[in-house]
Amino acid sequence: SFPVTIMYAMEALNLQPAEGDLNIVVLGASRRAEQRVMCHTSYFHELAHRYPATSVRVWLVGPEIEDNQKDEGRKRQRPVNFSDSSFRGTLRDFAAAHPEALPANNDDGQTSDTLFVTFNGGFGNFESKDLSLTWSWLPDLLLLSSFGAPCIFTCANDYADVTGEFALMSRVVGFNFIACPQPNPFCFASTLINEDDEPGDAAKRWSRGNSHWYAVGGYDESRRASGVISDTGVMMKRRSMGGLRRGWLRRDD
Repeated sequence: SFPVTIMYAMEALNLQPAEGDLNIVVLGASRRAEQRVMCHTSYFHELAHRYPATSVRVWLVGPEIEDNQKDEGRKRQRPVNFSDSSFRGTLRDFAAAHPEALPANNDDGQTSDTLFVTFNGGFGNFESKDLSLTWSWLPDLLLLSSFGAPCIFTCANDYADVTGEFALMSRVVGFNFIACPQPNPFCFASTLINEDDEPGDAAKRWSRGNSHWYAVGGYDESRRASGVISDTGVMMKRRSMGGLRRGWLRRDD
């Protein structure tokens, strides 16, 4: 589901990477989900097959990731135009350690594209009333919005994750939506229901990985919740307040 969802969203957004380097930075990745798929399968190699003229590098970034030297899939045979790396930490940590993987400046002549992806982040689910996950994500979301790069997010359900993330992204961070939340035909095959629910409530509380997806890029200052933003203590260089930055090629351009 992970790589196919990326390719499906790129097609839906009419995004075509330039001939050069494509960095796909997967944020909030975990050892038991994205990293396990990367290490024990060749599923992510589909990205290289889909874009043979592009050098695809997938970065798995998150506090729950194992370090590179522990990745069991390093010796797995892979396409010549594919590579992957793991980084344990937040987007802020990653940006400081690997500036080469970030979106190139508009006028610096680099031929590289960067796409950010988050699978089932869950930071917009407010049902538990515990906002610790939301607050932990907010500084990275603010930094992410400043890049002006396309960002793809998936959600595990529509009644909590989608509605909560839509509100957070549009009214707090001020992201510009380039694709509204919609069902993902390449979601997980299994649907989980809450074990404590009564039979009649089962259909109301469910979870299915990558059930829905949406995409954002850039931000609108007028839609930012300034009071909340200032509480995060985030300092960043605001490089984009519009839509997608130049560099990404659209099929209809």
